[in-house]
Amino acid sequence: MKPYRRYSEGEKRALLATVERAQEHSGQPLSWILSELGLTPSVYYDWLEREKAGNLADWVVVLRCSLAALPEEIEAVVAYAEVHHREGYRRLAWMMVDEDIVYLAPSTVYRILDRYDLLYRWKRPEPSLGRRVPEATYPDEVWHVDLMYLWVNGRWYFLVTVLDSYSRYIVHWELARSMLAQEIAEIAAVALEKVPGKRPRIVRDNGSQFVAKEWREVIRHFELEEIPMAG
Repeated sequence: MKPYRRYSEGEKRALLATVERAQEHSGQPLSWILSELGLTPSVYYDWLEREKAGNLADWVVVLRCSLAALPEEIEAVVAYAEVHHREGYRRLAWMMVDEDIVYLAPSTVYRILDRYDLLYRWKRPEPSLGRRVPEATYPDEVWHVDLMYLWVNGRWYFLVTVLDSYSRYIVHWELARSMLAQEIAEIAAVALEKVPGKRPRIVRDNGSQFVAKEWREVIRHFELEEIPMAG
């Protein structure tokens, strides 16, 4: 079972103070600050409410292992799996814990996915309904943005790579702490700033990060064309 950090009341107060100072002095958005500290927004706001009520006692995440999940939990699992349809049930279970969506044991997630025919590894691949990947004829004409999960030092990270289709050269890569749209958009912007004046066509999947406001702002700012591919 994946270990969970247990915070003392003093540690929680220190983290809340750190977030407040970072907001005042860094100019970074709250989502970025929380990601750097390894906190989810729901945990942060829960701590704020508990601090106001004078109740910052320790708590530990316990996965529910009951045979029957609640209807709202089933709905959340199905919706999450449909977006992350290439992931196995064990990884999905821990990803949902990391993102504070549901706290269900992998075996329970497996049963839900099996019931709704969402177990990707046993499904026959279907013909792609997305657009055809264009063939690049010169550097920086077509870029591919790819996201991959990596387990490093006891936690999941997200390897984000920007690959030039013509040369197969990795223009830029970063290990991200989350898959928040803002973080993915900032990584893409860093890659684009390395080639000023270039406007590559961006091949990407249909993940939720690529329909969010932060990603759309990067696309508009750099005047780019996107080529979404069906997962």
